[in-house]
Amino acid sequence: HLSFKFMEKEVNLINSISENFDAAMQSKATKEQFLQQFESIIKGVQDSLQRQNTTLEGKAVRLESLAVNHQNLVDEQRRYFKAVKDFQEECNKNELYSQKLAQLGGPLEG
Repeated sequence: HLSFKFMEKEVNLINSISENFDAAMQSKATKEQFLQQFESIIKGVQDSLQRQNTTLEGKAVRLESLAVNHQNLVDEQRRYFKAVKDFQEECNKNELYSQKLAQLGGPLEG
């Protein structure tokens, strides 16, 4: 939506320049006024570009921060799944040892 708005403004600006160019070139005073307006437009575009670049840089920093955070969470999830798997394996070993101990007639605790 925002890029469409900028494109629409750009088209309107180009149309305005095109429509007013011939009339602006009729005299030295109108030519100077046209150039001043054009310089003002250029400054506005440069200011807008600077704001957009600042916004983009801020979003890039935020994106990098989120990517690092995401990777940390993925790593933590992997460690959790490994811990659960290791715990399950130890539970299975414990169950096997308990069964062997029961077969041997030893006491069962707990």
